[in-house]
Amino acid sequence: KLWKPLLAAVIVEYGFIALMAIVLGLQYKVNPLRLLKKLMPSFLVGLTTGSSLAAYTRGMEVNKDGLGISEDYSRLAYPLGISLYVATYAPLYIAITYYMAEIYQTPTSFVWYGTVALICMILAYASPQVSGGALICLGILMTQLNIPSEGIAIAGTISLALDFFSTGAKVLGQHLEMLHQAGHLGMLDKEILRR
Repeated sequence: KLWKPLLAAVIVEYGFIALMAIVLGLQYKVNPLRLLKKLMPSFLVGLTTGSSLAAYTRGMEVNKDGLGISEDYSRLAYPLGISLYVATYAPLYIAITYYMAEIYQTPTSFVWYGTVALICMILAYASPQVSGGALICLGILMTQLNIPSEGIAIAGTISLALDFFSTGAKVLGQHLEMLHQAGHLGMLDKEILRR
């Protein structure tokens, strides 16, 4: 049944990205699929390496030549985003937690689900931004939520499998968030974006 958390996390992460692309596409009058196609070079690096840092050089090119984001803004915001943009890691933790609770029949309640959401959001920021970095936080997560620690091997396997998909979604989300912010700051060349 390992497909369940994998599928759930991927649907949530990429559903969020698709929604962002649609909203920004409508806002800037760009076809959302065309917008996502512009992000493919850095996305593919992130997806295949599991490292958003490996996608840095490609990402800077995408920001400037594909999205029309000012180079000054990109030099400041893109490196910060690699460390701070973690919107895709919380769904990974939540999917793993729900799956492990189901396997070990952990008693749950409304408060338990709220605690899961809070801890997963905190751990998303605490996770080292390297391939496999989520493994470090899984022990904390499982202990806090009364899930037996012997499940760490299963949770670790799921985490490693999802890490590549989560990194790819992170790279996409970071570009879209920068596009949104650059538009607000007047640091976006809409002609380049619409090409």
